[in-house]
Parts: sequence; C-alpha cells; structure tokens
Amino acid sequence: MAERRIIYLAVLVACLVFYWAYQEWLGYLMLMGILWLPWFSLLISLPSMLLCRVEFRCPGVVMAGQQVEISYAAVCKYPVAALKGKVKITRELTGEAWKQQGGSALRTGHCGAQRIAFHRLWIYDYLGLFRLPVRHKQEVTVFVRPLEVAVENPPGTARYLANAWKAKSGGGFAENHELRLYRPGDSLRQIHWKLSAKTGKLIFREPMEAVRGAALLTVELVGTPEQLDRKLGKLCWISRYLLEREIPHRIQCLTGRGMEQFSVETLEHLYGAIDSLLASPPAAGNTAPVYMPSSWCYHIGGDGDES
Repeated sequence: MAERRIIYLAVLVACLVFYWAYQEWLGYLMLMGILWLPWFSLLISLPSMLLCRVEFRCPGVVMAGQQVEISYAAVCKYPVAALKGKVKITRELTGEAWKQQGGSALRTGHCGAQRIAFHRLWIYDYLGLFRLPVRHKQEVTVFVRPLEVAVENPPGTARYLANAWKAKSGGGFAENHELRLYRPGDSLRQIHWKLSAKTGKLIFREPMEAVRGAALLTVELVGTPEQLDRKLGKLCWISRYLLEREIPHRIQCLTGRGMEQFSVETLEHLYGAIDSLLASPPAAGNTAPVYMPSSWCYHIGGDGDES
C-alpha cells in the first residue's frame, strides 16, 4: 500500500533527523527499531502470507437483474492483514471477459454462466509494506439464470396425447380396457363375468395405457445477448408449461459444442439443462441444425417467430 510506505519513510526520516540532532542513545534505539520493524513484520507475517487460502463469497445461482456483490475472504489459521487485487470474469455464453475490483457488483443484466477467477491477487504483511502473490486461490462459476418470458397463445398438446394404446405393464386399474380370452396366470379380478356367462368363455379385461408421442423443444444458441435472454426465458416458460401438464419432454439446442440434448421430467432436470446451456459457447451462425423426429415439436425463436 503506497500510503503506508510513504508514512514509514516519513517516520524513518524523522528518526534520522532526531538521531543526527541529539546524538543520544534514545535516538539510536529509535532509529534501529524503525529500521528493523519492517523485517520483523515480514517475519511474523510469512506464515499467513504463505498458507493463506482465498475463497469467494457469492451465490452459485442468481436471476438476471438481481443485485449481487462479488466478495472474497481469507481462510487461514493465522491472522491475515490485507488482501488486494482484481477478479477476472468471463461470460461463457458470449465469450465476453472483463476485470473488476472485488467487493463490486456482479453484472447480471444478461443471463449466462460467469466464471470468476482472481487476477493478480496480493496479500500484505501486517505493516502493509511488503506483498506476495496469493498461492492458493479459488475459481467459481455463477449461473445467471434468465427470467421466464411468457409465450402468448401457447400451443396445444393434443398431438402429444395418446395416439396408440398398449397393455399396461403389471396390470392394475386403468380407464381403458381391451377384451380378450383368459390366459393362465391372468388375475381373476379382471375377468368380465357377465360377458363370460353370455359367451361361455372366460373373457379377460386387459387394462390399457396410452402410448404418448415424443414432445420436443428446439432452440438455437445464436443471437445478441438480448435475443439469448428471450430465447432461454421462453424455453424456461414453455418447459414449465409442459411439466405442469405432466408431459415429459426433450430439449435439443444447437450450441458451439454441437447439438446438445436434455431429457426433462422434473424441474431439477430443467434447471440442470438451463445451467448447462448457460455455460455453452454460442453456435456458429451458418450451422444447419438437424433435430430428432417427434410427434409434438415447438421451436423457440428470439423475436416471437415461434412455430
């Protein structure tokens, strides 16, 4: 710290003047004490300066627009005097990188995974005259999730509903049944006794369950930060829309790593897929996506051109 070094030099000059003017033992002791004080401070500060570990103090997940401060703290069994330095932040979704002071606000205007690492972090001795680079540093990733963007006139899910039926595995209760002849091993509870009495044969009521088609959400990770905010916000909304109707689905997204696929059956699956996309590089603009066939598909665009 420059101001502390200036203060020390001023005190040292004052002691030199005092010793030169009076030539007494007290002046000599004061001068020697001031001369050796920085080295004594460095000696007793070395354990903390060498063994100190610095960790970030910030949440792992925030919402876009949320006020969050980047802070860090020293973890050491010895007292730590002071830390000073900058952090480097890289937004994985766009590749943008910048440096800022610790203790300042995180930029959460746009969604994306932000990788935060230390840049030239220094630890000082107890007097603040010497400094060493911190050896044990931490790196964290903060996921800035998008705000949900509601889709006007959401598509119907009729194409996802049953387009075929199959025998229900394990039997049990079902609203739909298929009649067939009794086979050894069938449950007697499912026998249609009235129809069996009329036909003279044991008629079994086979419980049936719907065979649902595949539901698919598609999106391309290209566009401006504003368009990416809208695309991922709509993806969150429409995926939750399907989950509320108990419709499991898949997400296919074209990114810089290629075509990524996610199976979504719960909200945890959805958040995991979103966090993975937030840490993906954008796709090249000239890449032609190829999506898997499905009976229900919804493409998410950035400007309201969904189909």
